[in-house]
Amino acid sequence: MYNYFINIKEKILDYLNNLDDTKILESINFKNIEITKLDLILSQYIHVMWHIGYLYSCINSECNKPPEYIGLYKNY
Repeated sequence: MYNYFINIKEKILDYLNNLDDTKILESINFKNIEITKLDLILSQYIHVMWHIGYLYSCINSECNKPPEYIGLYKNY
């Protein structure tokens, strides 16, 4: 599982690092809707946030308290 994560992480970082302003605004026909690559990237981010919210609500309902907020810089 860890190797899979590393592989996907490398592919994502390679894709994002090779984008420039012209590439990110290219239109893509997705299910007969014209969207940009930026739209796709942002929609994936929104999807991940939905899952985080779902996990948050599951933890909150099981433990009767919200999970600890760690924040971005706790480990630095």
